[in-house]
Amino acid sequence: MPPNDVSALTALSPLDGRYARQAAPLREVFSEYAFMRARLRVEVEWLIGLSTLGLAELPPLPDDAIERLRALVRDFSVEDCSEIKAIEAQTNHDVKAVEYWIKRRTGDVPALARAAEFVHFACTSEDINNASHALMLSQGRFVLQDRLRTVHAKLRELAHAHADLPMLARTHGQPASPTTVGKEFANFAVRLAAAIDGIARVSLLAKINGAVGNYNAHLAAYPLIDWERFARRVVEELGLAFNTHTIQIEPHDYMAELFDAVARANTVLLDLDRDVWGYIALGYFKQKLKEGEVGSSTMPHKVNPIDFENSEGNLGLANALLRHLAEKLPVSRWQRDLTDSTVLRNLGVAFGYCLVAYESCLGRRLGSARRTRADGDAPLRRARAVRKAQGADPRPRDHARGAARLRARACDPRRSEACAARADARDLRRQGGRAGAALLSANRGHANARGLRALRNGIIRSDALFTRCPGSIGPALFHDHGGFMKLSIRALLVAVAFAVAAPASAQFAKPEDAVKYRQSAMALIGNHMGRINAQLKADKPNVAAIQSSAALIETLSKLPFEAFTPGSDMVANTKVKPEYFKDTAKVKELAEKMQGEVSKLAAASKAGDVKSIQAQFGTVGQACKACHDDYRMK
Repeated sequence: MPPNDVSALTALSPLDGRYARQAAPLREVFSEYAFMRARLRVEVEWLIGLSTLGLAELPPLPDDAIERLRALVRDFSVEDCSEIKAIEAQTNHDVKAVEYWIKRRTGDVPALARAAEFVHFACTSEDINNASHALMLSQGRFVLQDRLRTVHAKLRELAHAHADLPMLARTHGQPASPTTVGKEFANFAVRLAAAIDGIARVSLLAKINGAVGNYNAHLAAYPLIDWERFARRVVEELGLAFNTHTIQIEPHDYMAELFDAVARANTVLLDLDRDVWGYIALGYFKQKLKEGEVGSSTMPHKVNPIDFENSEGNLGLANALLRHLAEKLPVSRWQRDLTDSTVLRNLGVAFGYCLVAYESCLGRRLGSARRTRADGDAPLRRARAVRKAQGADPRPRDHARGAARLRARACDPRRSEACAARADARDLRRQGGRAGAALLSANRGHANARGLRALRNGIIRSDALFTRCPGSIGPALFHDHGGFMKLSIRALLVAVAFAVAAPASAQFAKPEDAVKYRQSAMALIGNHMGRINAQLKADKPNVAAIQSSAALIETLSKLPFEAFTPGSDMVANTKVKPEYFKDTAKVKELAEKMQGEVSKLAAASKAGDVKSIQAQFGTVGQACKACHDDYRMK
């Protein structure tokens, strides 16, 4: 057999062999090809950013040159990756090979040929790698969350389907008080929703600060530039959070937090696997067997619970790797050693075993719950027979009622929907219960004045309705399988539209409220502008996500201007120049222009043409900039 002839039959890892189908979604995320593509994206955005600094040796790049650079990322192929690997065979350095490949591919563009020596300028390899790993983890987290939500939805479905089906509970393995099948599944649904929420809350960090984290080369070359501010801008435009204090490597503490959060979700599912395995043994559930399958090689009457055993085993493997990653990666000798490099190449392995386990959990073999006659129920049946002979006994009825009440609370769809929503939008959970309650109220068809006041007060009480999210939250926010967040966004649009119609004088009891209100609205607009910008820079822009953000911006664009009320110009933390309150005609003209351009952006997003969206997005940015240049304090 040729040494490099790898197939599903010759693969060393079962993730590339037996479980290749289940792990396939992660090949676009964690493979060597995906890693090279992420590195290329970071190098390209760093070079484009450098061209905006006004350096004498690097004039601003023209639009066609910028498009050529980003096209390298957008059109990056496996063949391109093979070229980089061929260069690496000579240089024995993977990041340097990416740099050389960029120069080769852009030498025919005069502006890029002149900028060639600024590719990888002042960067250490880890500047490129740490940002690339964060981008990969952003995509990988989204894949895991998507599968976990599928399991969560199945648990909710089972909880509601069997909400009234009584079951004998067991404590210490012995028959105990009654419960219901649905309530037991609801327990796991609520636990898993909280675990998904924990995964979503982790901020993905990156840094671009040089060989030991001090911008040494940057300042030696151009001492007058605020390099920390510039690095933050590049990192945040990639959709990541900026780490201000690092050694040569990003310390990986956020990775440990993320892997621990995934391991906690896995532990919930491992507990579920073992419980369902036991219920199958007791006869509470019956397994499905497809025609032609063999349950046992020697005992044809058996159907083994192999899906749950497979899930349990792969969850154990996943957690062993995740916990090693969480313990190893934050530890590095002095300003850096190389032990993290080889370990980081196994991110996809850990996530891959998670995917295999998630598919097996609650797999195709689980049939319907049934009113069982398992031997363990014999004591309860005998007790019922005695009570029937002796006359009515209220205790079984009281036990059943207590279990039903507990089940009703646990299975309340609004509770589990809220948990699922929090896993997608941590900011709704952070910004305070009153605004969140208004959203839920609107979803139930009660968008009344009281709910709208609660929404407004929730905005006023927070610095921003949506604080900055990790990059992976954006796609998740608009692709919730339960549809809850789609309803929430629509409810928010309706609620805000009503709020806009209310008289400004009735909205703000104090000038400070008006300032907080308009700053929150501006922050929310900026957040969704950032989301659109990130999508437009992506390899494959998600038009549906752009449409949702554009629609929200269109409605929110009317909000800030009603909050410039008398007296709010005297509030200490306002950033508005006094001239704003005097030039009413010009302000009105600028506001109407901005709102008109935003409406065109929403229309372009509905049409779905990415180039038209990009063009109109730039026009909206210019309209916003015009107002900021004239009336925002520097």
